[in-house]
Amino acid sequence: LRFTEDRLAELVESEKNARSAQLLDLGRQVDHQHAEISEMVRSQVELRDQLATREDLRFTEDRLAELVESEKNARSAQLLDLGRQVDHQHAEISEMVRSQVELRDQLATREDLRFTEDR
Repeated sequence: LRFTEDRLAELVESEKNARSAQLLDLGRQVDHQHAEISEMVRSQVELRDQLATREDLRFTEDRLAELVESEKNARSAQLLDLGRQVDHQHAEISEMVRSQVELRDQLATREDLRFTEDR
């Protein structure tokens, strides 16, 4: 019986040691998987941040393109308005010149008439 008790104690101790070794191994596996999951999460967060940055840049590029287009349209409108102003002033100047020529011709005609009357 003593041999059986001693043998049983050895088997129990051996089983405890085997289970402790299994638990330690499982703990290491859990730690390893935890590290892998943490790395995957970190990688996902990094990718999300990069994507957000790209979307921000895309938004910025789109907004910049809108602003450039808006500025081009505003400048085109200004140029058209200036062109109309120049055309209007040109017409006014032409009218003034035509009027001056007409007055000069009338004055010359009167002087011709006076000259003819004086003769």
